[in-house]
Amino acid sequence: MPFIAPDKDQKIRIYIDRGGTFCDCIDIMPGREDIVVKLLPVDTTNYDEALTG
Repeated sequence: MPFIAPDKDQKIRIYIDRGGTFCDCIDIMPGREDIVVKLLPVDTTNYDEALTG
């Protein structure tokens, strides 16, 4: 994913929702397309639903 620097007067909003099986990450930057990423946990020590093998 390429790095996109905002203009000086723009604000980047990042939202992270960890619930259920996936962790949803959303990046909102004015004038750009929103970026939405779903992450599946792989750390079985901290997450019962983590992907194994």
